[in-house]
Amino acid sequence: MNAKTLFNQGVSAIRKKKNGEGRRLIKQSLKLYPQNDSGWVWLARTETDPERKRRCLRQALKLNADNLRAQAM
Repeated sequence: MNAKTLFNQGVSAIRKKKNGEGRRLIKQSLKLYPQNDSGWVWLARTETDPERKRRCLRQALKLNADNLRAQAM
């Protein structure tokens, strides 16, 4: 499976409140394509640890300083 498909499936799972499954899929997607700033934002949405959430959001902003969702979070 490619990174885009994994990402889309992960987002879909998270939207259905299946955070564990979504997190797993987003992580797989990011292993294949770590430059996906949106992937880092979606991964941050599944984090319960504030520091790990911040790391995900910092990575998203490092890749795309104009990412409005990452800025807002």
